[in-house]
Amino acid sequence: MDLAVSDYLELIYGLYAERRYSTSEALEYLSETAKERYNQEVVAALAEVVEELSQEGETLSDSTIFSDQLRQNMILSRDLISNDGIMLLSEGQQLDDTAIERIREMEFNLQESFKIYVKQ
Repeated sequence: MDLAVSDYLELIYGLYAERRYSTSEALEYLSETAKERYNQEVVAALAEVVEELSQEGETLSDSTIFSDQLRQNMILSRDLISNDGIMLLSEGQQLDDTAIERIREMEFNLQESFKIYVKQ
């Protein structure tokens, strides 16, 4: 297996860094942040395969957003964890206006800015 593919898998499963990367974050890391480390032809081919599989529903596809971007009926694709490691909301929760307001209040009270993962 190519190093780019191996590192992509480690990024999305949280084995490469402290957190799991979204598909788009992992591909951006491979193509931009560490582009000298990876064969960019392999990275481009990987991006094409991931895109094709996501259209068939074969991959986990999520986005990282901030609380001001939250909208009703969005679904969390990962647990929402505070910087202190406290789970605030669980993966799979569908957000309503009340949950969105609570997230914003928690950010204010904890003086944090959460990265929130939602299904695309």
